[in-house]
Amino acid sequence: MPTLNTNPILTREDLQRFEAEMTLNQRLPERCVLDVLIGTASRQPDSKVFTMLMTGAPDEQPQS
Repeated sequence: MPTLNTNPILTREDLQRFEAEMTLNQRLPERCVLDVLIGTASRQPDSKVFTMLMTGAPDEQPQS
């Protein structure tokens, strides 16, 4: 999960402070969509991953 800062970045100094807090690899440890799905599943194992329409037909029921 990305580690973000709750403080807005309004100035060049804010940006420099934000970048100095941690590296990009520390802030965004996931390297692909699969990493995001695995991390989310470990934190929320009972949640649905996807809900989608298979054909897009107007009367189609979403599949989860």
